Amino acid sequence: MEDCFTCPIDLTEQIDGVESVFTSLPSMGMNFSNMSYALGCDDEGRAAGKVMGMASYGSQGLSSNVFNRFTVAQELELQSFGHTCDLIQKAIDLNPEINNIVLSGGFALNCTNNYKYLKAFPDKQFFVDPIPHDGGTCVGASSILYRNIKEGETENVID
Repeated sequence: MEDCFTCPIDLTEQIDGVESVFTSLPSMGMNFSNMSYALGCDDEGRAAGKVMGMASYGSQGLSSNVFNRFTVAQELELQSFGHTCDLIQKAIDLNPEINNIVLSGGFALNCTNNYKYLKAFPDKQFFVDPIPHDGGTCVGASSILYRNIKEGETENVID
């Protein structure tokens, strides 16, 4: 039976020269939230950080049929690392002259993966947003607005 909450077909569009994919599948960050609920870390799925922390206790050398909260969390972390490396590489391919990469959102608090990005992209500098939750979006938007007003770019400012 097909899941009635997801669409099996992704929609891909070019928007301002950038490939945008619209999907109903969960993001990698949402997978950590879903896993926090499934593993009983909390009743709301808001303990994604606990799952990220559990991942470091998984043992890669174990047989492939060993499933416990640590090996499952570790597998999710490994998959999310590969997925995010692909996204970072896409961004680099679009803007090869840029050496600074900003990671934001709660997903960017995955310290283990953040350390691995430094090794995977040694010529790039990474900055993790200090306010990665939804409130950080407001801080970032107001910072951009302030900069634009100071520089006289007020065409998109709402009166």
